[in-house]
Amino acid sequence: MKLLTRFIFTIAVFIGFFSACTDNNSLAYYEINGTVSDKVSFHPLNKIRVIREGTDFVLFSDTCYTDLSGKYHFEFSDYYNKKASFKIKVEDVDSTLNRGYFATQEFKVTFSTSNWVNLNVDGDSKGRAVKTQDFTLQLK
Repeated sequence: MKLLTRFIFTIAVFIGFFSACTDNNSLAYYEINGTVSDKVSFHPLNKIRVIREGTDFVLFSDTCYTDLSGKYHFEFSDYYNKKASFKIKVEDVDSTLNRGYFATQEFKVTFSTSNWVNLNVDGDSKGRAVKTQDFTLQLK
């Protein structure tokens, strides 16, 4: 009975190890950048907080702030998915700087096959995808 239990345990470990080595578990590098601007005037918004929410693999969120030109930028790794999507929350944290308080909005940024600039077929990483996504915010 002990021999059978050890055999079953060994088989389960090998199955787990080899299933972890499939393409579905490969990492990829993602880059999201763009500009946040006023929906009416199209002027860039400075010091807007942009939050990339966590995923099943990356449980924590990333936060950055727009610069004087309204630009933001994220670089991170996550599981490879040709059509990966990430939740982005954009919020005004300093209403006086932008001459008014802009409403917080949530967006979904979805990558497509055309966003892959470097797709590896071998190795630890599946490659790198870059997506430019601009956002507009409206005054409250």
